[in-house]
This record gives sequence, C-alpha cells and structure tokens, in this order.
Amino acid sequence: MSLFPEENVLTKEIESWKAFADSLKTDEEKKLFVEMLAKCQKYALAINAKGKPFPTEPLIMALLLEQHKMINWLQRFFKCS
Repeated sequence: MSLFPEENVLTKEIESWKAFADSLKTDEEKKLFVEMLAKCQKYALAINAKGKPFPTEPLIMALLLEQHKMINWLQRFFKCS
C-alpha cells in the first residue's frame, strides 16, 4: 500500500462510486453494493500497483451489483436448506 493515502487508487475509485450507491433504491441494495466494494480491498496492492485509475462504467457496476445480490440470495437460500 502507498504511504500516501491520496495516491491510493482503490480508495479514490471506491469514493467515486458514493453517488451511485446513494442513488440505489433500497437499503439492501446500498448495503450490498458497499459490501461488494469493500471486498475489493483484498486486491488493493495489485490495483494500486497500476498507478492510475482503472476505467469503470455504471452499467458494469450495476450488473455486478445484480450478480452480487443473486449470490447473496443463494447463500441465504442454501443456509436455510
């Protein structure tokens, strides 16, 4: 990780998605989206090694969120079975 937090590419990228998260309709969607982004931290060293922000698009993030919601639902379903 960088000694200078302002150079942390992942942190900047996550912060840039705050408006997207805030605009989601339900609290569950917001929570899942924030959880999904937080899981990116385990790849922080690799992401920050690139040294510049990676390209992202709202459509891709929305698709990933939907996939994450499905995974979350499946995990709950199989715990109950």
